[in-house]
Amino acid sequence: MSGGSGPGSGIDVELLIRRHALANAYRHGGRADPGAVLGKVLGEHPELRPRARELREIAQRICSEVSSMSPEEQGRELEATAPRPTPTASSTWGPRGRRCYRTTTPGCTTGNSY
Repeated sequence: MSGGSGPGSGIDVELLIRRHALANAYRHGGRADPGAVLGKVLGEHPELRPRARELREIAQRICSEVSSMSPEEQGRELEATAPRPTPTASSTWGPRGRRCYRTTTPGCTTGNSY
């Protein structure tokens, strides 16, 4: 069972799963849900669906590791590993890297976060 990407795919699946597990744990009180993480990964990268069984095992292992970390450790690692997209002209980035839109919401510079 290889955690890295398959030949020619260019995707580091372990890093991808870890990023999603950290984000999931951050949003849900420190506990990462392997099913939700795997669903997010396969939704973003449908070409990985043939490897779903293998990826489920990797997601369970990584979610267990992430869930055993303190919330502070999770937050630090999430900040260090999560890519932060460049804001577009129609939006800016608010707290926790969430995109902010036009309608006013506390914490966002231009509006609602999604």
